[in-house]
Amino acid sequence: MPALTVTLDQTTSPWSLNVSSPQVDVDTYPTIITWQLSGMPSGASWSTNAQNPGFAWLGSNKPPPGTFTNPGINGANLSATDNGGLGGPWAYQLCIAIGGAYYRTSSVLSPTGTQKAPKIQNN
Repeated sequence: MPALTVTLDQTTSPWSLNVSSPQVDVDTYPTIITWQLSGMPSGASWSTNAQNPGFAWLGSNKPPPGTFTNPGINGANLSATDNGGLGGPWAYQLCIAIGGAYYRTSSVLSPTGTQKAPKIQNN
């Protein structure tokens, strides 16, 4: 069960989220992937706003239906089950809420720059 740490980078403008691993490689199914908020300011939580979802697939290369369960929130953790099927990498974006503001991981899909969207690869 991959457990990824999600931290808030307050040196960027606007602030952004970082994931401990830019790509998760999954070889065993079903596998639960968990993203854990760490070192967050008071009041930080996974976003439940429909316009700013806590988890969203990016780009046109999305996993086939049924590959993943819908992510669920349990306190500081957000988890989804990877049911398998070769493919990817699939880019995703995470979002948290602090007060009325939203902070996200990168949505950059191309390999330019240092900030790229995190990905999941099924092997």
